[in-house]
Amino acid sequence: MMRIDYCAPNEQSYIELRKKAGQAAVDAAVARKALEHSTFTVGIWDEKSNQLAGIGRVVGDGACCFQIADLLVDPDYASQGIDKLVMEEMIQYLNDNASNGASVVVITELGLIPLYKAYGFVLTYPNAYSMKRV
Repeated sequence: MMRIDYCAPNEQSYIELRKKAGQAAVDAAVARKALEHSTFTVGIWDEKSNQLAGIGRVVGDGACCFQIADLLVDPDYASQGIDKLVMEEMIQYLNDNASNGASVVVITELGLIPLYKAYGFVLTYPNAYSMKRV
């Protein structure tokens, strides 16, 4: 049985899930700061094992600029539709909180483009370009 939680998980659970999901490693201080500065967080927990099975985070100003910062699912739970459950929760938050005309962006891996398209996201090219600095 899965439990939906709207509180940020502890940093160790977040760090472990990032590792399992193949994301870059972060230390506890970075994880804590990221989680504390999220505009919205949804976690999906396996009640039996008390493991964080998936997480979604939205960051931004809470009014006109939002970014989906995380959609992470533990590979052990990948076939259980947790990615869709997390997306539905984030989309509901955005529907309830983003102002009319707000910018909602996501930077994603190619394999997740169909998932985001299913929730109304469109590729911005050729009308806009994304840039990033690391």
